[in-house]
Amino acid sequence: MHIETSDPTDMAVLELHGDRPIEGNLFSAIRIYNNGATPVAAINAYRGASDTQGEMTFLTSNSERMRITSTGNVGIGTTTPTHKFEVNGDAYISGDVSALTFTDRTPYPKDLETAYKSVLSMMRLPEGEYNEDNKEFQLDHSKLADFIKSGEGRDLSATVSAQNEVIKDLIKKNDELTKRIEVLEKR
Repeated sequence: MHIETSDPTDMAVLELHGDRPIEGNLFSAIRIYNNGATPVAAINAYRGASDTQGEMTFLTSNSERMRITSTGNVGIGTTTPTHKFEVNGDAYISGDVSALTFTDRTPYPKDLETAYKSVLSMMRLPEGEYNEDNKEFQLDHSKLADFIKSGEGRDLSATVSAQNEVIKDLIKKNDELTKRIEVLEKR
């Protein structure tokens, strides 16, 4: 199918109308095939609770990759997004990210012992066992404490929170020692 207009002021419009479902609540679809019975990509429109409500899904390799719900929530890697934009899985953003509000989901160590064990578990690999140019792989991840371990690497948020707790404790201990030294110097 080709949509074209010879007058640049005219608009070409593709409208899909369905008065009976293709399957289930699926009423309209754009499907792209490559010599097979299964589409390699598709955009599906589902009827919602009324004629004016619905959802859209975007598929590749016959698997749903993204969904826009009838409430406007967008989900990538989830079929039931509960927020305006929800990603289930890793995301990489090369530019800046801005937010007017921020919900902190940073894990905090349950006690100072956990914080110290976590920080002390981050041991650098021995000289010659790492590439100086690759800063990400200079730690011995096999020895990381459970609190900061994440898969094959470490949880950066947990690492930072453990380090913060240790630093606060060290500052407190330094202040206590400074006061003791002052008392001893007055004697």
